[in-house]
Amino acid sequence: MRILISSLQVSESGSKGHLHPAVELALEAKRKGHEVAILPLPSRLGKEDALQLQRANIQYIPPPLLPTHIIKSPNELAQLAADPTQVHRAYSSFLIEPIVFQKKGIEEILERFDPDAILYDLLVYSAPLIGRKLGIPDIGYCAGLKLIAPESLLGIYAEVAKKLRTQRDKIVQAMGDDAHFHHMELLSNNGQFVFAPEKLFAGEQTGTSKTIFAGALPISENRSDQKEVNFEIPQNDYVVLSFGSVLDPADFPHVTQAVIKTTQALGLKLLIGSRKMARMNDLPNHVKTFKYLPLSQLIASAKAYIHHGGANSFSEALRLGARQVLIPLTTDQPIQAHYLNKIEAGISLEPKDVTESSIRDSIIRLSNKEDRLRVSIENVSREYQESSGATAAIMFMENMKSERNQ
Repeated sequence: MRILISSLQVSESGSKGHLHPAVELALEAKRKGHEVAILPLPSRLGKEDALQLQRANIQYIPPPLLPTHIIKSPNELAQLAADPTQVHRAYSSFLIEPIVFQKKGIEEILERFDPDAILYDLLVYSAPLIGRKLGIPDIGYCAGLKLIAPESLLGIYAEVAKKLRTQRDKIVQAMGDDAHFHHMELLSNNGQFVFAPEKLFAGEQTGTSKTIFAGALPISENRSDQKEVNFEIPQNDYVVLSFGSVLDPADFPHVTQAVIKTTQALGLKLLIGSRKMARMNDLPNHVKTFKYLPLSQLIASAKAYIHHGGANSFSEALRLGARQVLIPLTTDQPIQAHYLNKIEAGISLEPKDVTESSIRDSIIRLSNKEDRLRVSIENVSREYQESSGATAAIMFMENMKSERNQ
């Protein structure tokens, strides 16, 4: 079976949370003997991301080139994402505006690779829509929990979808009439995978789509690049602060300074993932900054993992049993904060509630082995580790092909 996985790639260095699920799915497909390739859209992979695929021996199909002005720079995207009134412009930049420029090139890629099925991130539109016109079956997947979240949690995310709807529908409908959305997610008629254990989220389906709880994705060692392999893990107690590959801690100084001061007072090292702060030389001695942190190697042993609530950051932290302090900063991140509280697997703080005191209390509570929260974190981690969403997804696709051939 030949499988094309199309993942969202916002910018060359800005989509680890979307690339990692695609890599895990590709690795499982290869393990089961299938031919597989990853087509990121709309941006090409940066050097380090391409190295990850090369190291894992996964075929990489570069997307058609775009005019340089179409997708905003990582810094522009970060600034827009931090502003609730402007975040829709960031989404438009990478979800909608590239479509007309890449349509012909993607059609040529699909005809050349000739996949038996397309497995696509629900925020990728072009590959599945063009595939449908070519008669290629597809199935979607979502790294987060947006498909099962009630409307009351969608907030800014739903507002962004409304602002984009007219522009999106005009472009998408010109590609065919087989496009149905759940807010910004392009739905497949065959179903959509959610990579979480159904037991933990029973009764959460909203009925808006054919949602399939496939189970949690694994975290494979051979998806790492050489830079990650050579990373030196601290020996002393440490805290990790990271806001993913789009947002930057430097743009949220009241949060970052509270974390810096609190970890200093507690005698803890602080590792910060930040492109901007990596250039600063006036930080306290207990702080180390990195343009990129191999989070899957670090967060299980950290005294606390302080992050923004990105879907993949959240799910990997649950699987690894990390002690999470989740601070939702934009769009869909409040969804992860809600479910973190619901399954009692960490602490969430609203950005306005972040102070040295609230960070200190969170770290101390997460450090207390007798606190019931620690027991719950371990139980949730066990549930995540006992399922393999990658295996379930590939088996589903095999069965789908078998049924079509009958």
